[in-house]
Amino acid sequence: MTIAVSEENRDVIIDLLLDGYSYREIQRDTDFGKNIIQGIVDALRKKHGKNNIDHLLQLAKSFRKQNIPINDMFLCLRIYGVLKKLEFSGDEIYEFINSIYSESASRNINSVQLVSSAQKLLNLDSDMPLEQIPTHYEKLLEESKILQQDITQLNESKLESITHTKTALQKAQITAEKLDDFTATRDVLLSHSTDFQDLTKLANMLANAATSNYDVQKIIRHISQLKNFEDTHDILTRQNKSLQSENDSLNDTISSQNNLILENKSIITNLDKFTSIGVSLDDLELLYTKVIEISHTHGTLHDKSLQNLHHTIATQYDELVGFEKYIATKKDDIAKIDDTLLQSQHTLDELISENNLDGIIPAIQNLQKNNISISQLVSWQNILSTNNLDTQNLQTFLLEFTTLSNVLKNLKTQCDTLEQTKSTVQSHIDSLNSQKSDLIEYITNTKESSIQTIKEIQDYSQKSISGVTDISKKEISDVGVQTKSELSKSVDSFDTMINEISKASEVLGKLTAIKPLYDIINGVDIAPINAYIGISGFLELFFAWQKNRGITAPVISANTLSLINGIKKEIDTLEK
Repeated sequence: MTIAVSEENRDVIIDLLLDGYSYREIQRDTDFGKNIIQGIVDALRKKHGKNNIDHLLQLAKSFRKQNIPINDMFLCLRIYGVLKKLEFSGDEIYEFINSIYSESASRNINSVQLVSSAQKLLNLDSDMPLEQIPTHYEKLLEESKILQQDITQLNESKLESITHTKTALQKAQITAEKLDDFTATRDVLLSHSTDFQDLTKLANMLANAATSNYDVQKIIRHISQLKNFEDTHDILTRQNKSLQSENDSLNDTISSQNNLILENKSIITNLDKFTSIGVSLDDLELLYTKVIEISHTHGTLHDKSLQNLHHTIATQYDELVGFEKYIATKKDDIAKIDDTLLQSQHTLDELISENNLDGIIPAIQNLQKNNISISQLVSWQNILSTNNLDTQNLQTFLLEFTTLSNVLKNLKTQCDTLEQTKSTVQSHIDSLNSQKSDLIEYITNTKESSIQTIKEIQDYSQKSISGVTDISKKEISDVGVQTKSELSKSVDSFDTMINEISKASEVLGKLTAIKPLYDIINGVDIAPINAYIGISGFLELFFAWQKNRGITAPVISANTLSLINGIKKEIDTLEK
C-alpha cells in the first residue's frame, strides 16, 4: 500500500537520497518512515528504470564517502549538455573537451576561470568586436573619472550650502530646537489653512493668548472657522439681495395684474354671461388669441385690441340671443313636418281602404321572407341616396365585401397553421434542450474515463519518445565523422580564444556587471534524476574514448579528476 506524501516532503527525501544518505540515516534525521522512503524509490524505479535508479543511488553513496563536491560532479555533464545544444556529438564532443582541459592544465587555468572568462568575451562580442574592447574599456574609465569628478563637485557644493546655512542660523541665534518648533507650528497653521506670512503679528497674538490662559490651537481653529463664517455670511447676503430683488419684481407683476383686472372689469362681466350660457373659457381664450394675432398683423395697439375684443364679445352675445330665437323658429318648422307626416299616414290609410295593394303585398312578402323590416329598407335607401349610389352599385359592393370576407378567412386559416407550426418548433426546441442536458450529463460521466485514457496515452508517448531519443543518439554518433573537420576548426578557434583570455583577463576582470558563462552552464535544463543517470553514461563513453586514443595523463582539475576516478571505480565495480 502506497502512503500519501506531499510534494515538498517527496523533494526533501529525493534530495537526501541524491546526497548519498541511506534509508537508516534519513529515518534518523527526519520523521519519515521506511515505508514512505521505499514508496518514493519504487516510484522512481517505475519511471526511470530499476537498474538506473539502483546505479544512481550507489554512485551517490560513493560520492558522499569520497566527499566530492556536487558542482565538480556536474561540471562535465553541463559542458556536455551545452555542446549537445550546439549540435556536437560523439567523438567531436570528447575531443573538444579533451582539448579544452589540456590547454587549461598547461596554462594553470581551472575550469571555473575558463568558462567565466569565455563568457565575458562572448557577451562583449555580442555587442562589439573583440578588437574594440580595449578602446571601450578606456572610454569607460574616462567616463568613470568624469562621473567621479561630478560627484566630488556635488558633494563640495552640498557641504558649502550646509556650512552657509549653519552660519546663518548661528548668526540669527536660532537653535535646532527653535527650528523644530517653527516647523511644528507651521504644520499646525497649514492644517487649519491659516496664513503665517506675518510672523510678528502672529507671535504677538499667540503671546497674548498664552498670557490669558487660552488654548493656542483652539484660537487658531476659531480663526479658521470665523473666516469660513464670514465667507458664508457674504454668500447669504448676496443671496438675500437677489431674493429681495425677485420679491420686488413679483410685487410689481401683481400690481400690474390687478390694474389689468380693473381695466378689463367689463370683459369679466361679459365673461360671466358667456359662462352662464355654456361658452367655455378655452373658447374665449382662443378668441382672445386670434384678436391678439390680428392686432399684431394689422399693427393695432394692444389696448385697442382689448377694446375690439370687448366689442366682439358683446356682439357674439347678441348673436347667441338671436340664435336662440332661430332655434325656436326651427321647432315650429318641425311641428309642421309632424303634421305633414300625419297627413301622409292618413293618405296611406285611404290607399289601403281602397284596395290599392297591387305590387305592394308581394314586395312586403319578399321583404319578410328575407327578414328585412320596412325601417331597414328605408334606412338603406337613405344611405344610398346620401352617397349617390343605386341598388346595382350596392350589389357590386356586397360582392366585393364577400370576396374580402373570403380573404380574411384564408388569412385566419394561415394564422392557425402558423400557430401549429410554432407549437411544433417549440416542441422541437424542448427536445433539443433535453438532448443538450443528456449530452452534458454524458460528458460529465465520461470525463474521468477520458482523463485516464489521456494519461495512458501520455505514458505511451513518453516511452515512444525515449525510444526515438535512443535512435537519435545513435544517428548523431554516426554523423560525427562528417563533422570532425569542423570540430578541429572549433578547437583552433578556442585555442585562439584562450590566448585572448590570458591577455585580456586583467582588463576584463574589472567588468563585474557581465554574467559568467558558468551561470549559463549551471542553468542547463536537466532534471536531477536524469542528470545523475546521464553523467555515469557520459563518463563511461569519455573514458572509453580516452582509452582508445591512449590518453592516460590527467587533463582536468584535481577535484574533477578525483570525481572521475571515484566514478570510474564505481563503474569498474559494477562491471565486475
